[in-house]
Amino acid sequence: MIDYVQLVPNGKYVASNLESVHYSGAEASLQLRWPHDQQTGLSYTVVHGAQDALHGLQSRYAFNYPTHRAVVSWIGELPGKIQARSQLGVVQRFERDSYALWDLAVSREFAGRVRANLQFSNITGTRYEEIQNVAMPGQSLIFGLDFVLWRHTR
Repeated sequence: MIDYVQLVPNGKYVASNLESVHYSGAEASLQLRWPHDQQTGLSYTVVHGAQDALHGLQSRYAFNYPTHRAVVSWIGELPGKIQARSQLGVVQRFERDSYALWDLAVSREFAGRVRANLQFSNITGTRYEEIQNVAMPGQSLIFGLDFVLWRHTR
C-alpha cells in the first residue's frame, strides 16, 4: 500500500510503500421485507488495522477508514404512490469522534412519462471529515426530472 507518512513529527509527508499494513474485520447485515413492498435493513461493520506496520510513523490515509459503521435503512411507498428511501448511519473513524448521517429520497411518477426525484443528503447538517482536514459537504438538496421518450413493449 502506498501512503504518505511523516518521517519526523510535524514534518512534511513523503510517499512511502507500506508493506505490512493488515486489516481485519467483520460485516453483518439483515434485510427484512414487509407487506406493501416495504423493506428494512440493518448492517454493522467493524474494521481493525495493525498500525504496528508503520513503526511509529504518522500515516496520512491508511488509518482514515471507519472502525465502526452501523446503518438502518427503509424503503417503501408513501400515500400518493410516492416511493421513499431513508437511511441513517453512524460512523466512527480511527481515533476520532463518531458522527451520524441521515439521507432521504422520494420520487413519484406522473402520467407514465415523467418521474420527479427529490433527495436530501446529510439532513442533520453534520460536520465531518472522511480524511483529516478535508471537510465533507453539509446539507444538500437535489431535485431532478426523468423523462421517458419511448418504451419498448412486448
